[in-house]
Amino acid sequence: MSDSHPPCGTNANGAVESRLGEPMLVNLNREPFSRFGSWHSFFVQKQDSPRRIEESAPVPSSPLGPGLYLRSHHARGVIRRELAKLEFLGPNGAVIQPEFVCTPWELSARLGRSAIRISFDEVGRIAVRGEGMGLRFRIPPQGVVAAWADGHDRITVNARYATRRYQFKRFAGSLKLVTAWTSNKGHEVECLPVDGVFEVLIEEFWSTWISTPSKTQAQTSADARLAWERFLEPFVLHHAGPDTTVRDTWERAIYVLWSAGVSPCGLLKRPAILMSKHGMDQVWSWDHCFVAMALAGRHDELAWDQWLLPFDLQDSFGALPDGFNDVFQHFNFCKPPVHGWALGHILQVVRRQPEPDRFALIYDRLAKQTRWFLEHRCSSALGLPFYLHGNDSGWDNSSMFDEGVPLVAPDLSALLVLQCEQLAQLAAATGNSSESRSWQRESQKLYKAMDRSLWRRTGYVPLRLNGDHAFPVSCRSLIPAIPIILARRLKSKQLQTLTETIKGFATAYGVATERTDSPCYVADGYWRGPVWGPSTLLIVEGLAATGETTLARAIATAYVKTCSVSGFAENFDAQTGSPLRDPAYTWTAATFLLLAQQFGECL
Repeated sequence: MSDSHPPCGTNANGAVESRLGEPMLVNLNREPFSRFGSWHSFFVQKQDSPRRIEESAPVPSSPLGPGLYLRSHHARGVIRRELAKLEFLGPNGAVIQPEFVCTPWELSARLGRSAIRISFDEVGRIAVRGEGMGLRFRIPPQGVVAAWADGHDRITVNARYATRRYQFKRFAGSLKLVTAWTSNKGHEVECLPVDGVFEVLIEEFWSTWISTPSKTQAQTSADARLAWERFLEPFVLHHAGPDTTVRDTWERAIYVLWSAGVSPCGLLKRPAILMSKHGMDQVWSWDHCFVAMALAGRHDELAWDQWLLPFDLQDSFGALPDGFNDVFQHFNFCKPPVHGWALGHILQVVRRQPEPDRFALIYDRLAKQTRWFLEHRCSSALGLPFYLHGNDSGWDNSSMFDEGVPLVAPDLSALLVLQCEQLAQLAAATGNSSESRSWQRESQKLYKAMDRSLWRRTGYVPLRLNGDHAFPVSCRSLIPAIPIILARRLKSKQLQTLTETIKGFATAYGVATERTDSPCYVADGYWRGPVWGPSTLLIVEGLAATGETTLARAIATAYVKTCSVSGFAENFDAQTGSPLRDPAYTWTAATFLLLAQQFGECL
């Protein structure tokens, strides 16, 4: 056990029998192999690509060429993820190319009767066993790296670029450091079979390694399977769809959530589900809400942890950080206040309402965030909130922002109307009728201002502020249709207009974020066209609440089918359904689960 972080993850006390038949196989070209609690993953990486996942995150690189890599997910944007490339060795020491077979609990590399098996334990240590095959960890030359052997049983790698040290501990076979203790050409650690077998344990630590009891790789794998099945079971109980293709997609979505979980560390005071263990390996202050919604009613405590994550870092003004990980947070941008809307869903489906202390915490933090928008991001002339960058909206490069900021956006006002309503309900539930009435008045005030200033005959329009003046912004982004979430609060003509607008964004793969006939549409344009999970869910929820169930079901069905074919990519081409950007994104998996559950007939 290291001296750094408390363990996270669950060991089941008894076997939970999977009800989905044969175990799902992880596609290592699309989904990283990891488990809940670990800060590491294995992923098959291809040649480097100059394209970036998003503005600040380069596509994961292959510093030693394509192949299977061990990767770290600490400190996104600060460290390099690739810790080591794995090379598999035949009896004569030559590099061989085995076949990978990966379940949620074990990664196997097989060639004939030879195999190497890899599993994570409940505190994130990596257990490796080889039979008839050797394994070389090639550590790329980057920054300061030192390695040394402590007798025949242990090798330590001090990887400054990863801000961690790694202990290789031998239980069987041979463990050898091939390169000198410091090398500008990288390092190589070889695990070779003796009498046909080797077994090692790899452990991350900060400053001081302490020997603690460990299990064999076989035991570690069995425990990981129990932990996976325990996580899976509540979802299985909620799912009765008969189609085997969608059942596999359903289980794969759950794996994407489970495998992206990390233990508390640094700034993350709770177990956290990262947005990905590929390129987008941190938390953003609206992505987490969709994950929390998908967990609610299945893993309630974990759902509350996800919803509360950014509120642990809320500043004295009430603002939430834009994005954060274990060592880094920033407030350069904010994210849209979907928190009240998401909270309403969570409270409806959790098996037990929060205890009084947690209820008070939720109310206090949500109220502070809402007041921050109303006091520090609100136009006094219009009485409406504004964004200062596309990143504030979560729709980073949306065409709605092309004419500049500050921008009074219809989605922001609509979300705050709902958030104030939710606060009114929370206050009423605690017997604080005065605050409940105050929040209800605030909600009505926002709605009236929104209706007065943003509504036109053709729908809601954003307004760009310039001093005391406000100028309408013309765009063909989906954002002005997001107020459909206000549902029956809207007038019948408004509902009709918004529904007709949404039809113009619907494709065979979901709902586009920019009309496909717009001059700003780009097939792989991030928020200028592709289908995204959160925007799809907001639109579908709004349509369903207004009684437009046929259109809601059609969009939900299209999205669910897209995920069944293309996996849980960050977003999808609106005209082909092809997966785009990060290949295993948790809010995509979460919104799939929510929509597949809500519209069961699409299964």
